[in-house]
Amino acid sequence: MVVAENEVHEVLIQSPEFWVSVAFVLVVALLAYPVAKMVKNMLQKRVDSIIKEISDAANLKDDAQRLLVEYERKFVNADLEANEILKKSQKEINALKKNSLDKLKFEMQLREKEVDERLNAAKAKAQEEIINVTTDVTMKALKQILQENLDAKAQDELIANSISKIEKLPKAQ
Repeated sequence: MVVAENEVHEVLIQSPEFWVSVAFVLVVALLAYPVAKMVKNMLQKRVDSIIKEISDAANLKDDAQRLLVEYERKFVNADLEANEILKKSQKEINALKKNSLDKLKFEMQLREKEVDERLNAAKAKAQEEIINVTTDVTMKALKQILQENLDAKAQDELIANSISKIEKLPKAQ
């Protein structure tokens, strides 16, 4: 039996399948480390790129949150600023309105005063003209009546009486 076992071994070592199997195992064993290292490096690069993308996404999210908060604050501030501007504008409008009304009232009072003065002056002038015209008409009518109804002696007597009455009047100082 011993001989038979040696023959089986001899036959196995001489068979081409054996050597192909041995070569295959050696090639796989020799290539396993570099291939495993290359696969590990590729997987590590992929993991690193995924981690970088996640980190970038987180940073973008944080930036977006910050911008959102900032814009919300600006929106609230803009609303407050708009209300402040409206209030300030309303105050300025009211002040301008009050000033314009005061100025208009003052000008109206001046014009009313000027119109009153002109009216009073016109009244005084009209009264003076009326008095002058009335005096002239009265004098002419009186003169005509006196000339028609009184003779020269009566006219002299009337003039003398009038002069004496004028002399008796108190003198203006």
